[in-house]
Amino acid sequence: MPYFRHRVTGPNPGGDVWVSTMHSNSANTLAAVHTAWTAFINTFFNGTYNALMPNEQSATGTVTDQLDPLTGKNTAQANSVIAQVGTGAGGTVSQRTSLVVSLVTALPTRAGRGRMYLPPPDAGHFTANGQFDGAMAATISAAFGAALTTFKATAQPVVFHRNTLTGTNITAVKIGVIPGTQRRRTNKDLNTYTSTNI
Repeated sequence: MPYFRHRVTGPNPGGDVWVSTMHSNSANTLAAVHTAWTAFINTFFNGTYNALMPNEQSATGTVTDQLDPLTGKNTAQANSVIAQVGTGAGGTVSQRTSLVVSLVTALPTRAGRGRMYLPPPDAGHFTANGQFDGAMAATISAAFGAALTTFKATAQPVVFHRNTLTGTNITAVKIGVIPGTQRRRTNKDLNTYTSTNI
């Protein structure tokens, strides 16, 4: 069965672009798997995450690549335009702050764990110590897990191993209260500097 790489993407408030990735394995066609991926994303954002994101944040597209079993490179691709926009009333936080979805497998080693980085919720969902509200984390975990269970009827979510071009089935998802950080350049944002001579 072929492996698929799924992405969801959208603009950050400052103009940079965020991307989150997951893999799956399925005997179904690229079109069917992509339809299921897009439905999963729309269900999660519509049902839960839009209300937690600031209104400057959005998700605008989904992509599914079918991967070559010998090279791991994409051999075919499907794209969809989506329109998921935050409706949260709180302020916008740093674009490098992320909500981390931990993808858990039966493997107890590092190879058995994966991560998806989503845009952060609005500032109203942070506690005084800078962590996420625990009740919100539980809500997100339940909603993400339920939507992923529906997706699983079409394609098995996996943590993909690039060195062997194989995947390990995801058995659970976890949401922590400590915000994550996107380790990437915000290369589409123009920085404005203030200079002081010394």
